[in-house]
Amino acid sequence: MVSEDQTTDKEGFTIRKLTASDVDTLVSIIKENLDSFEEAGSVLAATYRRLNQFWAVYSAKGAGYWLVTCKDSNEIAGGAGLGPFAGLSPSEKIGEIRELVISKEFRGRGAGKLILKHILDHAFELGYQRVYLETTPQMQMAQKLFTNFGFKPVAIEENTQDDQETPLPCYFMLDRGQEA
Repeated sequence: MVSEDQTTDKEGFTIRKLTASDVDTLVSIIKENLDSFEEAGSVLAATYRRLNQFWAVYSAKGAGYWLVTCKDSNEIAGGAGLGPFAGLSPSEKIGEIRELVISKEFRGRGAGKLILKHILDHAFELGYQRVYLETTPQMQMAQKLFTNFGFKPVAIEENTQDDQETPLPCYFMLDRGQEA
């Protein structure tokens, strides 16, 4: 069973559940880290909609948000959310990892790996059999992390006109029955 209590890894990061008093700081971190991406207005539109009702979204049944904080300073390094995919009922057993973000100064230190492992453990404990997530083409470190955890890219057809490629988001799925 995944503990709701704080857990600390060897790199000095702690995982803890989001509290209402964390929301403003976390939303600021998410915006700061995503605003630089070209897709901020389109691919990440659902993320930006959720930011306006962050606490309500992650307090719902089958959902939650966990923070990665520095053990010594308690500074928020990032976090990740979990909820039912595309508004489906949790009974459909397809979850979605959302708003997974690690601040630039904490990347490459194991925080992303720690939060992803934690959230996947929690997803499977909640009964999700498949877990979906999406990223952007520029988020190559994140894509590598996801594939290292067994996520497989989901192929989609490109809709191009006049032989010009349209930048597409990167979709990934992890099927519990087909984990690496």
